[in-house]
Amino acid sequence: MRVGDTAIHMHMALYSIPLRIAVVLDIPLVVWGESPHMEYGGSEEARKFSTLDFGSFRRHGILQGTSVDDWIDGELSSKDLEAYRLPNEQQFQSKQIRSVFLGYYFPWDPEESLRVALKHGFQVRAEGPKTGYYNYADIDCDFISVHHYFKWLKFGFTRLFDNLAVEIRNGRMTREQALNIIGQRGEQAPHGDIAKLCAFLRISREHFWEIAERFRNPAIWSRRNGKWVIEDFIIPDWKW
Repeated sequence: MRVGDTAIHMHMALYSIPLRIAVVLDIPLVVWGESPHMEYGGSEEARKFSTLDFGSFRRHGILQGTSVDDWIDGELSSKDLEAYRLPNEQQFQSKQIRSVFLGYYFPWDPEESLRVALKHGFQVRAEGPKTGYYNYADIDCDFISVHHYFKWLKFGFTRLFDNLAVEIRNGRMTREQALNIIGQRGEQAPHGDIAKLCAFLRISREHFWEIAERFRNPAIWSRRNGKWVIEDFIIPDWKW
């Protein structure tokens, strides 16, 4: 509710567990996949970073100012959440562990990753994309599509924009083709996954949308004829 992000706990685990294991087992090198700043947008300075370290968490707010301690209550103790806590920074630095983005050193292309994965038994989502453009991405979690949907309210773009920007950069699509796809698919509100999230949280869908509306960015959205719209939107005939 505080930050409008269903994936905070997932990101805590994703970033904490590999680094904790590296410290405990004296593993000198941790290799991540793509650099999010190079693939999905970031300042010119951020795109130059090859490593993910404690400075990265401070500079870019990956966890949106939250910490494990925010989750401690009568049901969850600090011990219960230990795996979600980053390792001791001094220990991490003293062991001189390198934590690098593979995508900084090699051209990162999701289609190439798919090609390799298919050779080893991976299967795409037969029903099509869960969210965005790819039928093989963001399929490992029922709630990740809700995480991506909040981009629409906060920033006025969707996961589809992310994916199509990658396709344009990799030369498989023109800007005009991408805009046409966005116009056809709309905002891609993940109603099915929202229903699953509400059941998990034991809240009503009405309550979910009340929470969601708190994160609609007034610098982007405005009311016109009883509807929320984005003025001068990239697609002029968008169906609000």
